[in-house]
Amino acid sequence: MQKLALALSAVCLLSAVAAAAPGPECPAGLTTPVSGSVEKPSPPLRSTDDWTITDSLHTSVSNPYGLAYDGSYFWVSNYLSSASSDLQKVDPATGATVQIIASPSMWPMGLAWTGTHLWCGDFIVGYCVYPNTCCVCKIDLTTGQVVDTLLTRYTYYSGGLAWDGQYLWYGRKTASTPPCECWIYKMDPETGNHLDSIAITTGDVSGLEYYDGHLYYSNYHTDIIYKITTAGVLVDQSPAPATVPRGLTVRNGCLWNVDDNTWLYEMTLAGAGLSVALTPHNPPIQIPAAGGSFTTDVNLSNGTTAPLTTDAWIYIRMPNGMPYPILQRPDLMLPAGASIVRVLTQNVPAVALPGTYYYVADAGDYPSAPAAADSFPFTKLSAGAGLGADDWQVWGWDEAALPQDLTLAAHPNPFNPSTAIRYDLPQAGRVRLAVYDTAGREVATLVDGWRTAGTHEAVFAAGDLASGLYLVRLESGARTTTGKLMLIK
Repeated sequence: MQKLALALSAVCLLSAVAAAAPGPECPAGLTTPVSGSVEKPSPPLRSTDDWTITDSLHTSVSNPYGLAYDGSYFWVSNYLSSASSDLQKVDPATGATVQIIASPSMWPMGLAWTGTHLWCGDFIVGYCVYPNTCCVCKIDLTTGQVVDTLLTRYTYYSGGLAWDGQYLWYGRKTASTPPCECWIYKMDPETGNHLDSIAITTGDVSGLEYYDGHLYYSNYHTDIIYKITTAGVLVDQSPAPATVPRGLTVRNGCLWNVDDNTWLYEMTLAGAGLSVALTPHNPPIQIPAAGGSFTTDVNLSNGTTAPLTTDAWIYIRMPNGMPYPILQRPDLMLPAGASIVRVLTQNVPAVALPGTYYYVADAGDYPSAPAAADSFPFTKLSAGAGLGADDWQVWGWDEAALPQDLTLAAHPNPFNPSTAIRYDLPQAGRVRLAVYDTAGREVATLVDGWRTAGTHEAVFAAGDLASGLYLVRLESGARTTTGKLMLIK
């Protein structure tokens, strides 16, 4: 599969010469932000099996389809089958559209946020930037311009789009009624090569999202959302919150779904399972010609109610797409609800070639069956002379010292509606972590069980609690420590 890297002017030129229906106008960049808010009337909810609906949001997007979350705002594709189609930035607190970008396609479909850019898939050949093939476009949100375009394997009815931290996944929306077969494809965004495919016999992939080592996709024929492994094995399914489910995205650990009637729904997924998170210090990371290093936090967590054993490994994906192994730790024991936290320092040698690299952490069965993954990019600006090409040393995993004191800290604090409470245990033992109001009444039990020595984390969701001061108390053996939490609504 050939990758076509196009500047915006080239995209518009191809649109102009398309043999089918005329292409869209060139994306005009950012428009004036839209002011005002949107009321939230009660939505028509349908019951689900086990994915509880915990929130809903009404938007002003007239015909929403794709959905993505950039860490602060939702992005919704508004497809109008005309040059008026656009991509809208939506405030998750109010549902108000705060920014609009012209769509690169008359039929914008799936959306995916990679941490630096928004990707958008198109729908029908003849309405996209290519005359004979559907494509996905990489968009710079600071300018609204298309900076890259990749061809898909569909010539009709492209569907959902997802990002797994390293690769794009896209699916097909079918025109036929199930049962019929379509595919989900895995694509390298750097080369445009297709790396894997999954046959979907349910007949439709309207929305697509990657989370916690699994793919979630919506089917607007069956009104069901499915959870599958990246090998295509069905793990779970649930009726969608409303009819005609479309785009999917994850925000704060919950799955969001947009329907065809301007509503977004939040669903709490059963069993968070195994997860791994990388948090680089001081991004974006740029390494000079002389080489250097960067630091990242690694958090490996068991979100289930049972202990598990997992392998963990880290590798660097080189600019040519080849993996370079960095670290592998087999048979790590994680009690229920426990986490392993490390702070790693990674060396980058001077002779490393210039380009974009990806730092990737996997957890699962080494080496070919990861159940959870995370990654982030870093850039080597130019090649230099110095250390050897194999000098990719890493420090911080085995050297991690155990905490000396029983401590806890919350971030953010003050908070609304939730805060992460990080606590250090100098030795293993039974632990109890609970939150109390100022009258001494317990309002939440966050941890009550055995934990290993080290650093752990628990999330306190205030829910419908009133604003004010709360106390968090950590007990481990005969030792206790207390902290203050301020809830501001």
